[in-house]
Parts: sequence; C-alpha cells; structure tokens
Amino acid sequence: MIASETFVLAADIGGTNARLALAEVGAGQPDLLYAQDFRCRDFPNLRAVVGEFLSGAGRVSARMRPQAAAFAVAGPVGPAGADLPNAPWNVRLDDLGDLGLGPVRLLNDFEALAIGVAALAEHDTPPIGPAMTGVAGAPRIVLGAGTGFGLAAMLGGVDAPTQVIAGEGGHVSFAPTDDMEIEILRRFRRWYGRVSVERLVSGPGLRILYLTLGQISGVYADPDLTPEDIATLGMRGRDDLCAQTLARFCAIFGSVAGDAALTFGAQGGVFIAGGLANSIAAFLEASAFRERFEAKGRLQAYAAAIPTRRVAQAHTAVLGAARFAAAAMPEKERSVLTTLPETGFLRARSVSP
Repeated sequence: MIASETFVLAADIGGTNARLALAEVGAGQPDLLYAQDFRCRDFPNLRAVVGEFLSGAGRVSARMRPQAAAFAVAGPVGPAGADLPNAPWNVRLDDLGDLGLGPVRLLNDFEALAIGVAALAEHDTPPIGPAMTGVAGAPRIVLGAGTGFGLAAMLGGVDAPTQVIAGEGGHVSFAPTDDMEIEILRRFRRWYGRVSVERLVSGPGLRILYLTLGQISGVYADPDLTPEDIATLGMRGRDDLCAQTLARFCAIFGSVAGDAALTFGAQGGVFIAGGLANSIAAFLEASAFRERFEAKGRLQAYAAAIPTRRVAQAHTAVLGAARFAAAAMPEKERSVLTTLPETGFLRARSVSP
C-alpha cells in the first residue's frame, strides 16, 4: 500500500496553456490539492514552468513534494521527449531530470484524457444528442479541439482501460461533404497545400474558417476577431457570419467525430473534450453535430447507435496524468487505485530522479 501523503505532479501541456497540479494518491481517485495554470508563451521552456509551479507549491506547503511526475503533452512522445507543433517550445526529458520529481513520464495529452475519462462520473459527461448506453467492452474514443486537434482510443475495461492508443488524428486529411466544404477546401489548399482536419477543427481553424466564409459569401469578416470572439458572437446571435461559421464548424466536427468512430469501431462511445467544445456547449448540442456524426451512408444505423458525450470536467487530462504517474511508481509505493496495467500505459520513457 502507498504511504500516507504521497504526492505526484500531474500536468497537461497544451499549445497555449500549461496546467499543473500536485495530487495526493491513495485508495480511490487522485485528489488534486494544488493547481496552477500558466501561459506557455510566458516561459522559455517547460523546466521554467515547473520551477515556477514548485516554488508556488512550496510556499503553500513544504510537505507537498512529488515522488513521481507525468506530463501530458500535445504532441507525439519519443525517446528523448516530445515535439509540440502548436506550442512555443518542445519538451525534453533531460531538462527535467534534476528537479527532484522522482520518475518522470511523458504521455500524449489525449492519452491522459482517455485515462481520465475512464474515471469520470456520468454527470461529468453529458450527452450530445440522444442519451444512450454504448456496447459494454467495445472501443471508445476521446477527441477534441483546442489550439490543435487530438484523438485517442480506449480499449478494454470501463473504469480502467487495458490499453490506450494515442494517435495524431488531427493530421489526417480533411474530407468535405458538400459543395460549400469543397469550396472551403479549395481555398485552404491554396494557402496550405495539404489540408488536415486540424486546419479547420481547432481554435485557429475557427478563425480561418470565419475569414474564408466571409470571402466566399462576399460579407465583411473582421480580421481582428479572435476565435473566442467568433464563438461568443455566434452563440449570442449578434453576428450572422460568426453564427454561420460556428454552425459550419460544429457540422464539420460532427463528420470528423463520426469518421473516427467508424475507424475505431467505437461502439462504446465517443467523448468530445477540450475547452472549445465546453465554451460552445449549448450551441454544439443544438447544431448539426449529431446529424453529421450519423450521416455515414450505408453505415448510418451503425453510427446512430453510438453515444456521443461531452467531457465537462476541466481537469480530466490532469487526473489522467496523475493516475499515470501513480501507476509508474515502484510497486511497493503503489496504491490499490493503480490498477492500470503497465503493459497498457507505461510506454513513455523515464528519467532518473
């Protein structure tokens, strides 16, 4: 059994923000005791972020020193660290080795989300569309849009998946479904060459989509609007072009989610995560998202039976990283909560404390 007051450092490192927390691990789920958010662009590297965080935690309580750490990062994880395509810097394990964190692990941010989703209560994942129960034991996926677009699949058990597959689903090619989206693709190709899903289904993609629809329709699009501005004006119905953009964004998002569900056979359910989805929750649920999710031709009935849910718990990736860090601790220090098999999760590299 784990000793009392055993702490891990858990972090969710995105393209824009870094969310760090100290979690106490014991029987049950990790308890987040101290958390801070940072803007990545305000720091030269992850080491500086961690140093600032630990300094703040030390002022609160000197006893909260982590014995292990896990960093969920928005990019593919390699032997030396991770390259983050949407962040101002990359993550290198060597930079973290002498910070006194204990064993340090990296995992993809959507891998962390998948681990965290498996531990959420039902009220933390309200349905998008009809409330349904997925096929027990079938694959599930979690995907979402923020600075970029991420995707992971969960295989096996409900409370503790036996395997998580973290991919780079945001970088698959965008597939238009109607004449308007064909025109959108034509213009995006002119600017970017190859057009990935992430070019449209992301915060930056929402802004470019807004400007593109303005060009197509001959309506003035304010180049100074941020994605947050567009989402707010669209939800409130205060700007027709913003509302049209948000509606198109949700429709494309639904198609992408449905394609991913077919790819993985995700009859256990599809979970939509990320701050963007939560910020437009009411609009998303009333949009064509679910209609486009189900619009899969000969497999329409198959897609219609798959539940779609929104991950409303903001700390889900941090909770997943905390569970991952706890599972990485030496056997003698583990709690009964760490039922996650090493073969399923402990694939990322470590650095000695």
